[in-house]
Amino acid sequence: MFLALKWLEGHAMSGVEYHSSARNPPPRCYDGTRTELITMAERLLRDPNTKEKFLFLYGPAGVGKSAILQTLAERQAQNGTFGATLFLRRPSPPTGSLDDASQVWLTVSYRLATLDSSYLAYVNDQIKQDPKLVEANMQYQFQKLIAEPFGQKQLLSPSPVWPIFIDGWDQYHEHETQTQILQLIGKFISDYPSAPLVWIISSRPDRFLLKAVEEFSLQGHIKTHFVPVDSDDALADVKHYLQRQFSSFQKNYDITDPSPWPKEDDFGRIEFSVSGYFMIASAIAQFVGNREVADPMSQLETVLALSSEGLTPGFSHPFIAVHKLYMEILTTVSDVHYRTARRIIGFYLLPYGFGAYNQRSATLWVLCNILGIKQNVAYACLSKLRPLLNVPEPKDAFDKPIRFFHPSFADFLTNRDASERFWIDVKDVADDLWQCHCRILHQVNVPGTCSDSRFSSF
Repeated sequence: MFLALKWLEGHAMSGVEYHSSARNPPPRCYDGTRTELITMAERLLRDPNTKEKFLFLYGPAGVGKSAILQTLAERQAQNGTFGATLFLRRPSPPTGSLDDASQVWLTVSYRLATLDSSYLAYVNDQIKQDPKLVEANMQYQFQKLIAEPFGQKQLLSPSPVWPIFIDGWDQYHEHETQTQILQLIGKFISDYPSAPLVWIISSRPDRFLLKAVEEFSLQGHIKTHFVPVDSDDALADVKHYLQRQFSSFQKNYDITDPSPWPKEDDFGRIEFSVSGYFMIASAIAQFVGNREVADPMSQLETVLALSSEGLTPGFSHPFIAVHKLYMEILTTVSDVHYRTARRIIGFYLLPYGFGAYNQRSATLWVLCNILGIKQNVAYACLSKLRPLLNVPEPKDAFDKPIRFFHPSFADFLTNRDASERFWIDVKDVADDLWQCHCRILHQVNVPGTCSDSRFSSF
């Protein structure tokens, strides 16, 4: 038996467990927050007869998906109904190589083998029969390590539900590999609906992954849930979190004047600026409660000043972690794609719009036709920015504009010191739009250069 564990341990990913020291301290949901979503997920995990064996959580970057999965994993471990966790992160630098896809199944198999002796014995037999199993492709490994024992042989039947948590799916491997792995899981659920494994996977919005998920959700095997930034629940959760954090600071630092602290208006300004975005709320709380500074009142004044004065170059501010996330995502976009994406996004940075159009009335269809950008080009260039932008689907592009999930990303892009090479100069945006309008006027007024289809590029 020791042979199997040693073999799996040597090929499993490191630092991806929910209790790994590499993730210390891990993100968690604050007490009393995300209760509705957690209750929904746990209801799924308590029902061994449920048809839905796959919960797919997706939402903007920084909305709190990792914290949700971490909290679920910890609670399941406490209840004794735990399977495996993979908290995946993009390597640094972003162009670095990713672990081999087969390690996903080897890692899951390793964790499950530590929990059940019958499965450990099965894996031990497989290794004796085929010591080179580690070198097999991921489809074969999935068949031997997951589908055969839990589906065909029903090794754990009857058994409680074993949850498999995978966070950050969009950050791991190329689209083709991501889709193949999702298809393996989806087919497994379809072929073996009574198998004890329940998959809970989180991801940033990604058109390719959502298309793959849709295929199986139509069969009733997958439950999808969008984790929004600005829903009533998200706003209430963030308010609750901030209130508890400020109450803790007030108590720990004996803040008695003013009372209440923060003042109601000041708290309202912070609540409004956060807009349900947990990463922003967490960044502000960490900044205000910084123990090295040990002055929450002055730190809070700094946060409040940022809303009106903006960031000062080289100045310590609460959004450093948030800006780091924005840079991480932006660096995945090729220079060629970003040049086009910059033109599209730039319009939505103009405070008063341009000409007859403002940020709300300029739908993606209208804007791209003004800019002379074709539909396939626009969506390709915006694809990797979907974690930060609400990009309408092609069928909705005629009626809907692009929307920032949080205004802090817009502020980041217009701050040259913060966004560096990704900075968008609104003056350049306006110049570009003037040239496009002149081009359109020329086409309209020169016979034979324009027809009724002049706005059909998108």
